[in-house]
Amino acid sequence: MELTPRERDVLLLLRMGKTNKEIASDLDLSINTVKTHTKNLFAKLGAQNRTQATLKSYDIL
Repeated sequence: MELTPRERDVLLLLRMGKTNKEIASDLDLSINTVKTHTKNLFAKLGAQNRTQATLKSYDIL
């Protein structure tokens, strides 16, 4: 599974417990863009929520 550089950025901030709004601010993105990246991450990781995505991320990052 290949993550884009931006998906990796979003995933690292998710792991820190940041909200979509905080991630958007940190990365200078819109909240909708963050939601799109998050949705794509969930699909690629086979996760249904942030907790699952965070746990699965330790295997790939």
